[in-house]
Amino acid sequence: MQARNAALTAEKKVKGRKRHIVVDIMGNLLAVVVHAANIHDTKAGITPAKQAFEHYPHIKKFCADEGYRKTFETELSNQKSSDF
Repeated sequence: MQARNAALTAEKKVKGRKRHIVVDIMGNLLAVVVHAANIHDTKAGITPAKQAFEHYPHIKKFCADEGYRKTFETELSNQKSSDF
């Protein structure tokens, strides 16, 4: 019974935080940002993308979740001429 409770505890989410990650096609972590939940995704989500492009300039393509919308696309396309 104790192992089951430990598993449930490990799955709890921290309230009030959002996480944005950038991974390559093999799932390797390229960048991560954690911020307060009151900051909109389109404002903070660009930060890990910029970090990934700075550290890995060979990135040719980039795709993001629908939640990042046009603001995210516009900002990234201004940064780098890649496919989104």
